[in-house]
Amino acid sequence: MSLPTGRRKVLAATVAVIAALMLVPAALGLFLSLFLFDAPGSESSPLTSTLVTGLWLAPVLFLLSIGLAIRTFRAPHDRALWPATILLIFPPAYIALLVLLIGSVCDGRLACS
Repeated sequence: MSLPTGRRKVLAATVAVIAALMLVPAALGLFLSLFLFDAPGSESSPLTSTLVTGLWLAPVLFLLSIGLAIRTFRAPHDRALWPATILLIFPPAYIALLVLLIGSVCDGRLACS
């Protein structure tokens, strides 16, 4: 699907701004992820380790999304915006899925017994 240049630039700028705004909660997630291993037994829980991995990779994916959106914004020809959008949506969806999984499998505790 080919968008007019003006519309493509507006969408690219919107994706870049949303990704930049999502860096703030990602920074908070980085800081709070250090405390996920305080619960007894959580250091050996694969779900907790997977959640921490997602929290630590989220800022990297947001920065990649910003880079791809800026690249799309500056491109003189039509460039796809969907890679930047996928990178923007993936970390929150991944973290939400893991939180739901921990809530259902481990009864809301970060250490399954």
